Amino acid sequence: MKKKLVFITEPFKGGVGKHLSTILDAIDTNEFDITVIYGNRLSDDFAQMKQFYEEKGIQFINNPYFCRELNIKNDMKSLNFIKRQLKKIQPDIVHCHSSKAGILGRISAKLTKVPKIFYTPHGYSFQAEEFSAKKKRLFIIIEQLASRLATTKTFTVSHGEKQLALAKHIDRVNKFAVIYNGLPNIANNRLKTHGKLRKQLHLTNNDLLFGTCARLSKEKNPAQFVAIAEQFLVHHPEAHFVWIGDGDDYDITQVTNDHIHFIGFRSDADELVQDFNAFITTSLHEGLPYAPIEAFRSGIPVIASDVAGNNEVVINGINGELFPLNDNSKAVCALENWQQFDSQTIVADFHKRFSIDKMMAHLYDNYLK
Repeated sequence: MKKKLVFITEPFKGGVGKHLSTILDAIDTNEFDITVIYGNRLSDDFAQMKQFYEEKGIQFINNPYFCRELNIKNDMKSLNFIKRQLKKIQPDIVHCHSSKAGILGRISAKLTKVPKIFYTPHGYSFQAEEFSAKKKRLFIIIEQLASRLATTKTFTVSHGEKQLALAKHIDRVNKFAVIYNGLPNIANNRLKTHGKLRKQLHLTNNDLLFGTCARLSKEKNPAQFVAIAEQFLVHHPEAHFVWIGDGDDYDITQVTNDHIHFIGFRSDADELVQDFNAFITTSLHEGLPYAPIEAFRSGIPVIASDVAGNNEVVINGINGELFPLNDNSKAVCALENWQQFDSQTIVADFHKRFSIDKMMAHLYDNYLK
């Protein structure tokens, strides 16, 4: 008999959306009867994606009251909405993704006596720079209560995220498991294919192209990306830099240098990344970022800020290089050495650590035992 599995998420975009869609692509629908309860922050291709999954027999339910911000009135409506849905579905397993869904979803699951309740934070809310110290302390207390009273196990996407949770005394060490983000293989991933991105930017195969794929947000640190690009271009005027992704920090896109490109959200970003000579990320913090892993899958080295998450995927000298956060000169030097990395070695490391099979095996082990 199929297990009834409910995923609950507030956003279905960015890293959370990528993570969930990867699971939905790989999960065995003969083993699980799946429902997704989701909010209103959606990727541009969500409608098409939803239709595809519904054809696989996966049910989607929109929670209209979900919102990222603290809002007592809306949060109570959201809690009651989730409880009503779970009472109808009677799931065997609930797996919550992101902080808001993680709190409201786990409480709802506990109140409706769901046997197994799992949580993947994708970066805890108390890590966000936008919140005051007082709010961060409140979020820590809420996470502690939800974990201790309403969680079977929390899946962190990195050891750094797990250590942060333990340092904040969220729960006992045996209540956590690290499950790295996984991706499926792609055909010919050992070949660097210069394709449509270079064509769009009117570049040849001989032009240097560095870039990233991320939200335009303070956490992703686009200002430093621009500063590094400008410094690199002083001595390498033939190079180009591209940022794939949209977000709230639009002011940064008003750069006048025509070798720095902001091209917005692209559903084919994982293909465009194959045109990079190297991937660069300037994030202030990460859970375990998908975009660099997509670069590894195509044999592309990653130059990354030495912060939690990034420093767990990048191995200096093997698949890229880490630079101290805000040290633009070190980042420029790393970019200048992009040719030292071997694409086959990078791909081999991807298969060893970040395959979809490894991620799903860990999930099944917890869902079914």
